Amino acid sequence: MDVCNSQVENMDTSDVPWCWFYLAECGVWHMFDNESSHQLMISHKIEEHYRNNGGGTIILFANQCEYSLNLSEMKLTNKTTGRQCSVKRAPYRLTTFRYICDNVSIPVPSHWENVTDEPYQLVPLHPSTHEFHEVCNFLRKTSNESVKEIARIQNTYLWECFCRKKRQMCKLKRVIDIEEMKLFHGTSLNNLRDICFLNFDPRLHGSNGTLFGKGTYFARDASYASKYCKNTLQNVMSPHGGWYQPRIVFLARVLVGDYTTGRQDFVRPPEKQHTPIILYDSCVNNVKHPNIYVIFDSSQIYPEYVISF
Repeated sequence: MDVCNSQVENMDTSDVPWCWFYLAECGVWHMFDNESSHQLMISHKIEEHYRNNGGGTIILFANQCEYSLNLSEMKLTNKTTGRQCSVKRAPYRLTTFRYICDNVSIPVPSHWENVTDEPYQLVPLHPSTHEFHEVCNFLRKTSNESVKEIARIQNTYLWECFCRKKRQMCKLKRVIDIEEMKLFHGTSLNNLRDICFLNFDPRLHGSNGTLFGKGTYFARDASYASKYCKNTLQNVMSPHGGWYQPRIVFLARVLVGDYTTGRQDFVRPPEKQHTPIILYDSCVNNVKHPNIYVIFDSSQIYPEYVISF
């Protein structure tokens, strides 16, 4: 029986060594790390609870996040973000243990459409779709801008880089998940193609200041990011009718991870105190109430949508 593909096993009382796995974003079952710090409930602890109780809920903590493991529904929930993944119980085999799977193909998000071999695709969202309303409502939490158009960016190479970076960060920190946020970045229409094709480039810093480090800047609030949208004299025809001169913001997935206050001279995140070989993942304007994030590694970013005003 293949551990990575087997179904959830029923509770039993045999002496078979059982372990617990969670379904990662890459589509592969990863075992709860048996060498984690005291913050993370390891696999045999989960097994002990399961054998004694047969179900119920376990609360565990990792990377300053609280998780709820429902053993009846076999679901692991990040209580901060609400994101869920499936878990399962299966026999332990050394040959089937995988934590980081660089040779495994990473599936594209299930809502992507008609994916081709093109470097990237810009897929306009129809205003009647749930996806359009979801993005629009997220933007309207922090902005009153009138949305003209939303397009989904489908770039398989950048998506794979982002997923592999996330798994690498999880492995280095020995955690289940890394803090990921949806953040805004305002820019000129002239940069649209390069960002969709090559991603944001932290080396091209400085056009709008470097107060918190020489990296790519993102904002929690769309209203703040829209200040950096540069007007264009180029008339563009909307797929839904009419002409307009667009201003654009990107809505990106960003692995902010562990952050600290930035400084103008930073070219990378600083080292953590007492851990000279371990760096912070990003910088912010205010650690207690951050609304500006600076990223120095483009693989921590996936540009997911471009929104036109």
